[in-house]
Amino acid sequence: MKAYVKVEYSSGGKSPSEVEKIFVDSGFQKARGTSTFILEVANETELDMKLGELHGVLKNSGIMYVPSLGKPAEDVELPVSGVQGRLKKWKEIGANVDELAALLETDVEQFKERALSMAKVQIEKIAADKEKDLVETEAKQRVEKAKDKIVESAMIDGGQTFHQLAGAVGIDEELLSQMIDELVEKGKIKAEQRGRRVVYVAS
Repeated sequence: MKAYVKVEYSSGGKSPSEVEKIFVDSGFQKARGTSTFILEVANETELDMKLGELHGVLKNSGIMYVPSLGKPAEDVELPVSGVQGRLKKWKEIGANVDELAALLETDVEQFKERALSMAKVQIEKIAADKEKDLVETEAKQRVEKAKDKIVESAMIDGGQTFHQLAGAVGIDEELLSQMIDELVEKGKIKAEQRGRRVVYVAS
């Protein structure tokens, strides 16, 4: 069966050609157009033995790798260490990592300034999202309190008319009408026709 080893190179380690030579010398073949190497093995035990030998050769080479048996490991995301690993985390929050990486290679001070600027933008976005969440949460809480007040008012003997509920709850009549319809639909209150009036009473 086939064993696969996916490799991720590091700028601080051996070059791709050096790494490829190590794998080829260890009996692997490189899959064209990928960073994956393939080896024919009889079973998992043989794979473990080959990987043990390979690990010794790759020690301090600066590469990360992950083995798999039976199918390629192309979908496996390898951990990235050092500077590249830290920059990758920045990419996850929307920062322009390519720009930062280029600055880091040419001007560390400018890199710091640009990184701080990007961080500030992300912090402001997070704060804005949080403020929006708080506003929406407070609005939902006000709606639920208003519904509770409607049900509480409908418990008064004889029930309450729409205008009485409007005075008790103190909200926009259109919104009150929507809440009443929802509460009636859910069976929390019911509408009773009494002469020319509709009275709402608790169920």
